Amino acid sequence: MRRLRPNRAGASAALLGAALLLGGCTPQVSGAPPAADHTPQAPRPTLMPQAPPAQPPAPLAGLENRVQQAAAQAADVGAEIETAVLDRQTGQLASHGANTPFPIASVVKLFIADDLLLRESEGQIDLSAADRQSIDAMLRSSDDSAAQMFWDRSGQNAVIDRVVARYGLTGTTAPYNGHWDVTQSTAGDLV
Repeated sequence: MRRLRPNRAGASAALLGAALLLGGCTPQVSGAPPAADHTPQAPRPTLMPQAPPAQPPAPLAGLENRVQQAAAQAADVGAEIETAVLDRQTGQLASHGANTPFPIASVVKLFIADDLLLRESEGQIDLSAADRQSIDAMLRSSDDSAAQMFWDRSGQNAVIDRVVARYGLTGTTAPYNGHWDVTQSTAGDLV
């Protein structure tokens, strides 16, 4: 996943804060240095040797079997599941049906927000305070009207095209009818 670049105002505020913090840590000295003190000094503690780097974490034992077992149990009661589980520490991926496309409905709201915030950080668009409140409502309350407003304003299917290109998604497709809520993706792409 590509990291968003901080906006200039945020970066400027962070630099100003660091400068003020570091400026406050500078010793303020005036006058002559103190007379030499011949008091014996305690020996300086020696630095402890550093521990060797930790071994990389081991993969989760049996994860693939557990994912397959869950899919089988779901099938026993008439349900179909597509699953992809990624251990971000080891990179281990276990999946069942991870490349089967399905409509992702409100998950598209994450794509819309990602697209808006990236385009703003690149100076392509400006988001007002009201826009930011609408993004918040879209994500926190699953506000469909906010999603529709941003979808229309951002070029509809072009939102999905940009997200697919940015993240190299291979199983995500723009909606056939232009309605954001029927965008198709896969568990593999989402993970």
